[in-house]
Amino acid sequence: MNCEFQQHGDYKVCQFCDQPPVLLPENENLLRACKRNIPPSWLKVILTFIKALYRHARNWFRKAGWLLRRERYNTCLNCPGSYLIHEGTKKNRCKICWCIVEEKVIWASEKCPAKFWPEQQQPKNDKKVTA
Repeated sequence: MNCEFQQHGDYKVCQFCDQPPVLLPENENLLRACKRNIPPSWLKVILTFIKALYRHARNWFRKAGWLLRRERYNTCLNCPGSYLIHEGTKKNRCKICWCIVEEKVIWASEKCPAKFWPEQQQPKNDKKVTA
């Protein structure tokens, strides 16, 4: 998949991978293979998972409500270029963070790396402490 460029002042960059275009002299088109399709190293995937697990533990392993889960999952299904079915494991992975989508939408502490998910309402603590 090629990059999708946007004009930023005097130059263009890809809206997904922030790379500048490459001008090919034979057809004079701006083309570049987008880096969003290149999977990160497994070390980066593992570190991302450890950070997510830490956030999940700090949030007392809370799960998102089923309406929020469904909304997040539908957003991932309709995401432009960030959604991938991993054929080997039959798991859906995000192309940006390479997380397993089915697991990521469940954890209340997680956020979309492209900021497409709606903001989650934090529960308010209405208990008043009197000294």
